[in-house]
Amino acid sequence: MPEVVRISVTLPKHLLLRFDSLIRSLGLKSRSRAVSEAISLYLMERAWLVEEGNFQVVGSLTLIYRHDKALNIIVLIALFRPQGIIPER
Repeated sequence: MPEVVRISVTLPKHLLLRFDSLIRSLGLKSRSRAVSEAISLYLMERAWLVEEGNFQVVGSLTLIYRHDKALNIIVLIALFRPQGIIPER
């Protein structure tokens, strides 16, 4: 079993009430276990923000539109061309 340490955390009451409610809903055994899981998830989710080195974030934007509605194309170009998403011709 890994070494454990005791910590103290100060939270707004409403946040703790919501957290405890979620713990009960999920059937977790203890608040300590839930805090440990929450910290682990937070670290996994946010670690890439502080990693050193070069990395790229890749995404996809999928649009579904009616080709027979010319206004749709004009609006899409007006929205996305300034951000460089739709290149100039």
